[in-house]
Amino acid sequence: MGNPGVARQGVRECVSLEVIYERLLVTAEIALLPYKGVPCPEPQELVNCVFSRYLSSPTGLNYDPRKSRLDTFLAGVLKKILLEEIRKAHVASLSMDDADLTDSLQTILPKIDPSESYINTKFIEEIARFLESDPELSELFLAIVDTVETSDDNRNINQKLAQRLRRTVSQVVNDRKRLRRRLEGLL
Repeated sequence: MGNPGVARQGVRECVSLEVIYERLLVTAEIALLPYKGVPCPEPQELVNCVFSRYLSSPTGLNYDPRKSRLDTFLAGVLKKILLEEIRKAHVASLSMDDADLTDSLQTILPKIDPSESYINTKFIEEIARFLESDPELSELFLAIVDTVETSDDNRNINQKLAQRLRRTVSQVVNDRKRLRRRLEGLL
């Protein structure tokens, strides 16, 4: 067989797994640069995950040495894993409590005194006016407010909103994303 610490790199070049590991660390650090401030794994975690998946896969993640070098192939795997992790973090952030949304909205409109009530009428009117140009978002915002105020249990909020607004859950999730972006644009 060959040396297990050496990976076949095409016809002419053999490179040790240690060298590939170091190359992938650099690739991970560069790939993470655009995601400053986004919850992401550390470069070492990413590279370890790549090697773990590659070495534990019975087919080597379908690596074909005729198509690319191993380090190039694993760099692609690393980028896919990074995107998976970013998506997971993004999905987790979408399930934020509407109390968090309310807190960020209070920050956007500081002229309204948050001590007046949990969600006060002036505040709601101000946001609704801001959202007038997009009736779907305005309707969603008012439904969120009403659901939060009238429900003791804010779990499954997307399902409740979908039922209330006669939309699919995925439409509600996408509209909530748009609402968040729209309101964050005010900051």
